[in-house]
Amino acid sequence: MAKRNAALDLKTAKADQRILCQDLLKEVQRDLHLCHLPRRIEGFDISNLGPTEAVGSMVFWNDAMPVKSRYRRYNIKGIRGIDDYGMMAEVIRRRYTRLREENGRMPDLILIDGGKGHLQAGLHVLSEMGLTEIPAIGLAKREELIYLSGMDAPLDLPARSPTLRLLQRIRDEAHRFALSFQRQRRTKRAFSSALDRIPGVGAKRKAMLLKHFSGVDGIKKASLADLASIHGIDRNTAKRVFSFFHGDKEGD
Repeated sequence: MAKRNAALDLKTAKADQRILCQDLLKEVQRDLHLCHLPRRIEGFDISNLGPTEAVGSMVFWNDAMPVKSRYRRYNIKGIRGIDDYGMMAEVIRRRYTRLREENGRMPDLILIDGGKGHLQAGLHVLSEMGLTEIPAIGLAKREELIYLSGMDAPLDLPARSPTLRLLQRIRDEAHRFALSFQRQRRTKRAFSSALDRIPGVGAKRKAMLLKHFSGVDGIKKASLADLASIHGIDRNTAKRVFSFFHGDKEGD
């Protein structure tokens, strides 16, 4: 009886959650003047600390909930210098080129972190690709104004608006995801550069180590025996690499 009651409670809770989700998405649809219920929302952001540290992110939300397995990260490849609009255009182009090649389902709404300029960059790409049927909006930080295509003035929703709160959550998650990727790259770059300071580890051996241990974290965790077991890495070089990360501690 307890199991049946628990199962019934869970079923009821899920049904209630679906109703709340539908109500929220209907409000988003109404506030943003959308033709369809925005069940699938993809949010984009650019994190930029210079031309060598620029990355993009895409987060995927389904029925107002994040689906982290469908998040995507992008190294900016085609833009030189600091150009947030160009970087946003590159990420959106790569995302929907890939989705089209895979015959994937397009989102019901695209959310771009930024103001009118970022939105226009995204809309230009969508127009070039013939994807003008996908609605896109920009959500600017600080002012928290929503920019919609075809509207001269941005939408200024109340701070307590459920629509605004959902869009803020998606925007902030895209920003968090981009920033975490950028930090990972900086850390990896710092450790990779550090390998250059180890005597006897030239470009060839550095490449061998990075490939064998799938990155710097793997090298750092490797024992002395693991390092010395690689063909082309003699034991003296292995000791220097191990000592660089662990001091004089024994690793066998």
